[in-house]
Amino acid sequence: MKKLLPLIVLLLLATWAGATWLISSQVEQNFDRALNQLNSKLAEDLPFVEVKPANFHKGFFKSEATSQLTLTGAQDDADMLPLRHVIYHGPVMLTPLGVKTGSTYIVTSIDMDMLPAETRDKINDLTGGDTPLTIGMLTGTSKDFDLDIEVASLQLDDRQNSQTTIRFEGMRGALKSDLQGSYLKGKLANGKISIADQNGQQVEIAPTTIRFDIDEMYKGTVLSGTSSLTTAQLLIRSPALETRAENLSFTSATAQAGNGTTSASATFNTSPASIEVASKNMSFTDGAIGFTTRFEGIDTSALKKLVDAGADLHSLEIAAMKKGEVEPEKIQQNLETYLSAVIDLLKPGLESTTRLDIGNPQGKAWFDLALNYAETRPVTELATLRDLIAAIDGRLEIVSDKPLLRSLSLDGLAAMPIAMGFATADNDQIRSEVTISKGVLSINGQPAPFLEMFGPILDEPSPLRRLRADTSGHSV
Repeated sequence: MKKLLPLIVLLLLATWAGATWLISSQVEQNFDRALNQLNSKLAEDLPFVEVKPANFHKGFFKSEATSQLTLTGAQDDADMLPLRHVIYHGPVMLTPLGVKTGSTYIVTSIDMDMLPAETRDKINDLTGGDTPLTIGMLTGTSKDFDLDIEVASLQLDDRQNSQTTIRFEGMRGALKSDLQGSYLKGKLANGKISIADQNGQQVEIAPTTIRFDIDEMYKGTVLSGTSSLTTAQLLIRSPALETRAENLSFTSATAQAGNGTTSASATFNTSPASIEVASKNMSFTDGAIGFTTRFEGIDTSALKKLVDAGADLHSLEIAAMKKGEVEPEKIQQNLETYLSAVIDLLKPGLESTTRLDIGNPQGKAWFDLALNYAETRPVTELATLRDLIAAIDGRLEIVSDKPLLRSLSLDGLAAMPIAMGFATADNDQIRSEVTISKGVLSINGQPAPFLEMFGPILDEPSPLRRLRADTSGHSV
């Protein structure tokens, strides 16, 4: 047994060395392939930017390469950003960010030694000599990859003859995705951001965390998953105004309902929150603010068509920029296709809700809006404006406690809507409710003949139906 153990260790080391040699023998062609894929993506989104390979030096445990991020066709070195790549060979790699396992781990940073001296000095002045940006990419046998991102702390102040002081305490992040961008997982952690000028204007954002748990994306649009942003405090201050929001969070979520539809929501919350306006003698302190919007019944196939139409329109714009000339007919055709895709989203079952809540120790207020497409027919089958209005059911409720309005010096603004019948009041609250159902508008439970004021206009052909007829090339 004592003789067998050293033999096993030697076999493991030989296996690791053999695997490392096999990977290192292919690393240059894999690196070139990765640059080609990057340039293909840049050609779609940023057509004036490309990455040009420069040098490659192959080693056994790691290789080194350089490239240039440049404007297409640029000849001046000032238009080029030199990049340095250290490529660690798998399957087991000892990197500056720890032990990694996979095929390769590519660490990319700005090649400071290749920058003009003046530019290098300015960057070092901003970052205190730290590397401004480092990106580590871990690849394996699949099309998935892991990204480690590190941005150095930055400071801009009177040393750079700036009248505005900016401090950013850096960023670190770890993300996971694939070459198609079909999902995104991971976290970004931003350091504190401070901005101040000589006139007393100030913005401070506490360290911020951004999380991604997105299971499915289609051309950059989330179909399933969540993302969130949280920070302990946001402060905006000037001689006339101070706004402070603590425990601030923003969350978005998208899910597939299983019946061919998608639901999507976004939520914002902060508590405690305060707003003080010196010139108006207005103060909102120890408050809470919450906002939520939600959509249900979004046709997933129609949503993908909309994304496709948007991508086609973007590609046409890119092509026009490359050629230096615009083709109005093609842009018009693509724009009509995009608008037609928007119309396709308006189908039976589509619902939306939006709610804003505000409160503090003096009272609370809220704004609540619900809309839904109540027709059984597609919107393109509705012949007139009257049919279109009748297809929408909705309810709007606005409520505020009177002590809250008084604390904000806004109680006088409520007198006019109460006098006109748009709002009602009791001892504690001011309330307004507007509903529309089957083309009938009501305010606080009383029918309101506002729609009748439009007269024959309501019997005009629906513009949505006419637009669909124009884009499909036939009349209705």
